[in-house]
Amino acid sequence: MSILADARITSICKLTPNSQNFTVTFKVLRISEPRRVTTKRTGKAHLVSNAVIADSTGKIDLTLWNWDIDEVERGKVYTLEGGRVEIYEESMRVVKERSGEYLIVKDLELEINTSLNMSRPFIWKKKKRKKKRSKTGITFSGVQGTSSKGYCGHKDF
Repeated sequence: MSILADARITSICKLTPNSQNFTVTFKVLRISEPRRVTTKRTGKAHLVSNAVIADSTGKIDLTLWNWDIDEVERGKVYTLEGGRVEIYEESMRVVKERSGEYLIVKDLELEINTSLNMSRPFIWKKKKRKKKRSKTGITFSGVQGTSSKGYCGHKDF
C-alpha cells in the first residue's frame, strides 16, 4: 500500500487554521537560513528557520525550531506525524507539535503542485460576496429597487 493512499494522511489543501495533530507527507522545496529569536515570555534564545513544503495539492510554509532545523533537508520527502497549523502575520504555517516527529520517506517520488499557496494571507477565509448596486436604482435583472417602493435609498440623500 502506498503511503499516500493511507487514510490518515492529510493533504496540504485541506489544512485549516484549526488543524492539529495531523499527518502530512511533503517534499521540502527550500529552507531559509536560521535566525536567532528571543521569546518574550521566557526570554530564552532560539534558532528559527522557515521552509517551503509542497505535495500534489499545494504548498505551505513550515516553521522549524532549534533541533528540527538539522532534521529536515532540501529536496527530500518527509512525513510529519503530529503537526498543527498556526497563524502568524495572517498566514497559515505548519509547525511540529511537541510529540510530533519527522520521518524520512525513501523510494517515493512525490509530484508537487506550487500553484496553490496555502500560506498566502487570509487564503483560509471565505470571501464575502458583496451585492452590486446599480446607479439608477434598478437592479441588474431589470426590477426596480426599494426607492421605487417608497423606501428611502442611499442615493436619495
